[in-house]
Amino acid sequence: MNVKLLEDNYMSANTKTIDDKEKKLIPATVSRIKKKYGTGSNTRIKINDYTFVQDINHDTSDFMKIGSSIEITKKDKLVYKEKKFEHDWDFDGACVSMDGDPGCIPKAGECLTGDGNPTLVISWWTGGAYCCSKYLIFSLGKEFKVLNYIFNGCSGLQFKDVDNDGTTELIGRDWTYQEFWWSGDKTFIAPVIIWKFMDGKYVICPEVMKKAPPSDAEMQKFALQEKDEGRYGTFLAHYLLDLVYTGNGNLEEKFYDIFSKTNKYMTDNDSGYAIPDKKEFLDDFNGKLKKSIYWEYVKKLNNW
Repeated sequence: MNVKLLEDNYMSANTKTIDDKEKKLIPATVSRIKKKYGTGSNTRIKINDYTFVQDINHDTSDFMKIGSSIEITKKDKLVYKEKKFEHDWDFDGACVSMDGDPGCIPKAGECLTGDGNPTLVISWWTGGAYCCSKYLIFSLGKEFKVLNYIFNGCSGLQFKDVDNDGTTELIGRDWTYQEFWWSGDKTFIAPVIIWKFMDGKYVICPEVMKKAPPSDAEMQKFALQEKDEGRYGTFLAHYLLDLVYTGNGNLEEKFYDIFSKTNKYMTDNDSGYAIPDKKEFLDDFNGKLKKSIYWEYVKKLNNW
């Protein structure tokens, strides 16, 4: 397989269309983009017969944003194009890894799927508070394929062979529950979602997400963890979500009972930290599960 970085220039010709004051800001911003990720304006990476091209510029309607576009060609014939992404000034750029940094994304051209075809993963961060990472995943074999387009909220994907079958799974998060009820703070709770390569594309795989049920002793250990007063709802919901997203939703009531006995102030109205009783809490909890975009997979995972 032939993978080559053909061009990686930091400044785009489009920057000459903006005024001098704005120009001064752009080099400081763009210089944060790491060359090893193959980013920058007029980036070109060749993978066998395919060429990936990215351009970063300031051609957007909002002064505080930077625009970028990508194209993929095969033997000079266009097979994919995104005209424009917009990023805040603090963006890290659309990334294409040239060295397979384990903390970022796989090396351009590395086969993730086990079928021998080169894979290209493109990631970018939209900028802004708590948002958002997105990923495009392509197969660059004899036939060009888009394997998935994944929105992963406030965190990046991990790439790992979870079930040791020789193919790489994508490990992400469900950010439906960003600001949890009753917690009184902005503690983020985001259970794990796993995508697996099956039938020619990456799909959510409940079978890989499923884990053996925890023992009573394991649940007791979590319930006894030190926690700030007033955050009982957050701790309780965190573990309940882990149970549900590993196929153990049938243990919801049992864990609530263990947790409430261990944390006596949780149900003491005089303490000021009380949360609703079991029925009210779990009714609300299960109602929020249904708002997740992954609800159908959660149901399958738990045989509901």
